[in-house]
Amino acid sequence: MKVYNWDELPEVWGVIALGSFDGVHLGHQKLLSFAKARGSLTVVTFTPHPRLFLGLERDNFLLTLDEEKEELLLRYGAQRVIFIDFNKEFSSFTPSEFVKEVITNRLKPQKIVVGFDYHFGKDSSGHASDLKTLCKNYGIDVHIFPEVIRNRKPVKSTLIRNFLKEGKVEKAMEYLGRPYRFCGDVVKGKGIGSKIGFPTVNLRVNPLKVLPGNGVYGVQVMVRGGIYPGMLYIGERPTIGEKGSSIEVHIIGFDGMVYGQKLCVDVYNRIREEVKFESMDELKKRLIVDRKTVLKKLKEVKDGA
Repeated sequence: MKVYNWDELPEVWGVIALGSFDGVHLGHQKLLSFAKARGSLTVVTFTPHPRLFLGLERDNFLLTLDEEKEELLLRYGAQRVIFIDFNKEFSSFTPSEFVKEVITNRLKPQKIVVGFDYHFGKDSSGHASDLKTLCKNYGIDVHIFPEVIRNRKPVKSTLIRNFLKEGKVEKAMEYLGRPYRFCGDVVKGKGIGSKIGFPTVNLRVNPLKVLPGNGVYGVQVMVRGGIYPGMLYIGERPTIGEKGSSIEVHIIGFDGMVYGQKLCVDVYNRIREEVKFESMDELKKRLIVDRKTVLKKLKEVKDGA
């Protein structure tokens, strides 16, 4: 993945799709499909996310880190992805300066596709309709892609973030068009799970990445080239009286050392909320039930696919 300063941008000709594309959700996927049908497609996006650069958001915000976003954009139709460094100079462009300097003098596309809610230029003062008007002066056709509705709700990154933070991962999956994925580095834990027959790997995840709300989840785990069912726990450890959030995965059917490696998790369903048990024996009994529930629900998902 390469990040370009605005004055280093290559010419793309063809069609460009402009936007942040956080999550590459169903709405984004439809826009990409529409744009791809109109010519060789280059997606032009930004890093860091404009809302992060402007200090409007902090941790627990991104649905997709840059590498994840690039992989998904290519999967859903882009032939090339260009990341522009969203820095102080770039963010100060007026809408007309953006069109002149970035679009016409450097990228030089034949066509542009943006979402109906696309904003650009200093203080996000330019709207999609302004882009269409400004680009017309340079002979560049701009298509404004309409809002995508699913189950009477607009498909938006904000909606998906909220579903995830509330633990409604099945709802998030409906609007993403796939299970929500996050990855993390495996770090050494205290081995408490192993003592009750449920060894876990502890994950350190980029703090910018959205995590589902506290609770127990059914997941699939990608580790060492294999895919395994798993039980994810996010939250504190009230049964043993520990404060501070923990991200732990019990990988079912896997027995191996993975410290220091990267592990990715696809989250399919929420099993239960965070609970404080009276003893470790009570916790173990509940984990046995949870594991059966996870396997049952993952099988239902697979059989229904």
